[in-house]
Formats: sequence, C-alpha cells, structure tokens
Amino acid sequence: MDTEEFARAAQGAGKAQPELEGHLRHVLDALPAMTFVLDAQGILIEANAAALKAANLAPTAVIGAPLAETYWWSWSEEAQARLKNAASAARREGGAQRYQEKIRVGEERFLTVIAQVAPMRGGGGQVTHLAVSAIDVSELVEMQERQALLSAELTHRVKNILAIVQALVSRSAKRAPSKEALVASLNGRIAAMAASISQLSLSQWTGYDLRGVLVEQLGALGSDRITIEGPEVQLSPKAAMAFALIAYELGTNAAKHGALSNPDGRVSVRWQIANGDFAFDWREAGGPAVTAPSELGFGSTLVRNLAEGDLGANATVEYAREGLTAHFRGPASRLAEAAHARAGIEANGGPKLAGKRIVIVEESPVVALDLANLLEGEGARVLGTYVVTEEARAAFADALNASCDILILNAEMDGGARWPLAETARAGGAKLLFSTTGESTSALTRRFPEAQVLVKPYPESDLLRALARLAA
Repeated sequence: MDTEEFARAAQGAGKAQPELEGHLRHVLDALPAMTFVLDAQGILIEANAAALKAANLAPTAVIGAPLAETYWWSWSEEAQARLKNAASAARREGGAQRYQEKIRVGEERFLTVIAQVAPMRGGGGQVTHLAVSAIDVSELVEMQERQALLSAELTHRVKNILAIVQALVSRSAKRAPSKEALVASLNGRIAAMAASISQLSLSQWTGYDLRGVLVEQLGALGSDRITIEGPEVQLSPKAAMAFALIAYELGTNAAKHGALSNPDGRVSVRWQIANGDFAFDWREAGGPAVTAPSELGFGSTLVRNLAEGDLGANATVEYAREGLTAHFRGPASRLAEAAHARAGIEANGGPKLAGKRIVIVEESPVVALDLANLLEGEGARVLGTYVVTEEARAAFADALNASCDILILNAEMDGGARWPLAETARAGGAKLLFSTTGESTSALTRRFPEAQVLVKPYPESDLLRALARLAA
C-alpha cells in the first residue's frame, strides 16, 4: 500500500466504524516506508512505527508539531522548504508530489529517501489531510555515487596510462638505433604495463601483491635462475605499475647484458619491511664482467625515476664487476599510498625556450622525465621535476624561489595541494601551465584565467605552443 492508497483508505475510515480506524492504524504500522499523516496545515497527527524507529523517537516528541519542524526535517532549512513546497503543491494541484530528500535519523546519521506528499480529501472534496511517506534509497544512491566515482577514476587512470605510453614512445624513439629496435623496446615496455593492468583489473584496481608483480614480469626469463623472496606486500595501483616497469627494465638488461645473458648467471630479488621502512634489493651474479656505462640509458634513468618518484625511495644502482645491484630504500607506507618523493633533473638552456626556467610537478615520473628531456632539447633550464609530498615541498619551494619562469603542474594530483602551489608560483611571477585529464578544466580556467591548460594525452606540438604563449 503506497501513500495514495493509504490516503484513500483513510478517507473511507472516517465514515466507518471505530474498529476500522484501529485496523488502519495496524496497517499504517505495518508499512515498511516511513509514513506520516498531517492535518491540512502540515501538523503531524500520526507517525508510523517505521518512522519512529528509524530515528528512535517517541510519539510524544513529534506529534502535534509541524512535520517540517520535527527531528527528521529540522536539520536543514533547505529540507524544510522542500517539504513545505511539496505540501503546498499537493494541496493546490490535488496530486502526489515526489522528490528526493535527505532526512536526519540520528547524530550525524542521515538517510536519502524518496519523499511523497499526497492529499487526503473530505466529503466535500476539499483537502483535509496530507499523507507523507519516505522510502529509504540510501544504498541505491551510494551505489550510484560509487559507480560515478569509479567511472571518473577509470577515465583518469586510462588517460594517465596513455600519457605514460606516449612518454615511453617518445623517449624510446629518440634512443632506438633502428625501427626494429624501437618496436622491440616498445613491445616489451607496453607488454609490461599491460600485464600489470590486467592483474590490477582483476582486483578492481585496489592493488596487487609485490611477489605477483615480479613473477609476472620475470617468470619468462627463467624461474630456476631467479630467486624471489620477501614478505607479502600489497601495492597500490601506482606502485604496482612502477614495480612492473622496474622489473621489466632490470630483467631485460640482465637478459641482454647481465647475469641472465649466459648459462651460469643468477639473479636474486629480495625485499623486507622493518621499522616502517622497506628495502628492495636486486643482485646479479655469475654473468659477464660488468663495467659502468659511459652515460645512463633511458631504461636506467626510468628505473631510478620510478623508484624515487612512484615509490618514494632512495635509489642506488651499482655496477660492480661481479654483477649489477640495485637497492631501493623508503617508507613502507609509500608502497600502499602511492605517495611520491622528488626526482630531480638539472638541465641547461637551448635555442627555442632559451633561458626559461621551468619547474615540473607531475603525477608520473615517466611523464615528468619525458617532459624534462623535451624541454631541455628546446633550450629550457629545468630547475627540477617533482611529485609533491611533505618531504618534497621544501625542495619545491626552493626551486620556485630560484626565479621560476613557468610552472607545469598536474591538476589532479595530491588533493588540494595544487592550489597553494599554483598560487605560490603565480605570486612569484611564474606563468602556469596545467595538465589535466579533463575533470577540472572549468575550475582551472575560473581560478587561473591566465593559465594554459592541456588535456592528457596531448601531442608535443600542443605543449610547445602553450609554452611559447607563456614565454612570449
């Protein structure tokens, strides 16, 4: 029985025996929806058991008061106004009025309901009472909100992944000696990302175990020659992606040049958690004699930047003669929280953006590294690339104070921290360029109308044109 049916039944009960009225009282209390009966002026004369129980109220606490002023509705002037407007419309138009509302049922406890106000008419056809019902739809609304949030998060992740792929393509192309080498390099790196994404999707992007990431990336290189040991560690999606690319780069290097390039070499991968810190060690032995490279390649630079940027670790890579070793040390909380530390890059100026001092604040060290290398080639001086944490803020402030000309800032990172960073840079005379996945474009243009805004993934030409406008 809905509110309109109850209203019709109640109208008949007024002309019937008292026992029928008692029967309708039982029907009222049996209704699962919170139900209220008001007089024509909106005064509450009946509230069913569901309504009273939801807020743990006694009838004497609410009967005789305007419904809009009772505990359920009095928490908000807007909620009161919506109920009064619905009651007025029901009396005036003669039909039920439905709308969504939030009502109070306890201290800091609210229910989202579909409220309905239906008129009850007397013998002369005039409205004598109002029947109000409230059906709890809190779980449905929360589910819809979660779905919308997941959809927005998925869009954000996909765009950031595309930006990372774009950066990998750009950097790999600049270093590849041939088309074949480029294809092989890209296939491997993108496959490493794809494998990580597949595992993360199975966990609905809640994270992935470190051992699983390493086995996924290194298993094909020979499980009998690679030792993987360490406690169970759950990684955030960002940390899982970082470890996937790190394992791919180190594993590929070992297979081509290191311990796995001959039949006798072995690789040991171990990690531990102690006193709130994590230690990750990669050790090669039994391979060809190792010599340090004359300059770091893209893979080596990528490993260091991922470790420092996405894992918040201090990274050390040593080219000992008996085998390459890599050591990462950092707070264990970073593995789950995907917080970030600094990954600094220094650069000198060149022709197109000659002398322009630029600071980059990005979500992905891969993207930051690609931006820094691109801008170096265009003549800019990159004062530093950062992913913002409390630890990195002082270094970031120092870079801004060094007469920064342009700040490139990821608009979605680190909650509200982007706003004070942007304000600080602008107050110091720096021009602003925001990169975004699109969700915050309107807010950015309202708050910083003079800034340039690029939606990821964007081509290099758009970036350079935006920087040229700022540098002009």
